[in-house]
Amino acid sequence: MRKPIDRLKSKYERKGICLGIGAGISIDSGLPLWNDLLRKVSREISNSEEVFEDFLKNGYSYEAFASYLKVMATKKKKDFSELLRNGLYDNFSFHNRKVNKRNRTEFKNDIHCKNQSLKAVGSFCALKKKNSTRFIANDRVHGVINFNIDVILQAYCYAKFEKRLLRTVERASAGRMADKINVYHVHGMLRFDGNRGRDRESPDKIVLSEGEYYELFSNSNAFVNYTFLHLLREYSFLFLGLSMQDSNLRRLLHLSKMEILRGYIEENLSEGQLKSKIIRSVNKHFAVMKRTGHRQTDEFHSVTLLNLGVRVIWIDQFEEIPEVLEYIYSFEDRQWADVF
Repeated sequence: MRKPIDRLKSKYERKGICLGIGAGISIDSGLPLWNDLLRKVSREISNSEEVFEDFLKNGYSYEAFASYLKVMATKKKKDFSELLRNGLYDNFSFHNRKVNKRNRTEFKNDIHCKNQSLKAVGSFCALKKKNSTRFIANDRVHGVINFNIDVILQAYCYAKFEKRLLRTVERASAGRMADKINVYHVHGMLRFDGNRGRDRESPDKIVLSEGEYYELFSNSNAFVNYTFLHLLREYSFLFLGLSMQDSNLRRLLHLSKMEILRGYIEENLSEGQLKSKIIRSVNKHFAVMKRTGHRQTDEFHSVTLLNLGVRVIWIDQFEEIPEVLEYIYSFEDRQWADVF
């Protein structure tokens, strides 16, 4: 039986893939996970973390607590987006600093020193031109769905490859670019460098509170949702730095799998043909996840994700992510050493 990583490599070589990235890709650069971000914002609003702990003890979700924080920020006449921005980037080396030609080497080296996972994802998005020292966007990466609200991946690719290989598509009016990899921010986007405003970021599109989640969840015509569904249907995804617990992600994976499965059923295939199609074309997505050390817990993740069309590529340490991406990336004349 072929290993999931070998199946993924074959799909990458034949047609290309998309990436889905989460907070695990940014954490080594000093950015917090969602729960830690909410704790920080809570401290700024109420000078205490006790209310956050009380919410969790009473079984409320992070989304419900974010709703509470938005209301309290309004009452205290504080800008919720700025509270999020400061909580997100306060431990990031380039907070309130712009990345430009003068300091991009410093930015690149900072990522290389601290965050090998981000370095690997950024490298995976690049391709060295033949007989040249220049880089172009990797034509085997057809898009990035970013579940983070930070923009350090885009900044890193610009700093390292001295070219904007990634195009941020933060709202429906932001057009795609054929020579760049389009990055779609599911939860909105906040910059770290002071380039603010709706033409450069999307504070108005932040999806963090309960109501915002419900609206996103219920609106299949939201541009990120229909774009995501299109990419799920057309390509295999590799998910990195995600717990795979996001309810909207799991919903869209289910909808995509059922859409493809219904299509094959309508073809009146034999049982053997249908089984083959399910193996090759329905269960076609992949997630890199760290083993928990508990066999039943890992089995739970494998079984429930496979039900959504996602195979797990297990690793023991997050430091293995560059090795996974190297194995997938390298074929024909594409050498990982050229980009990493």
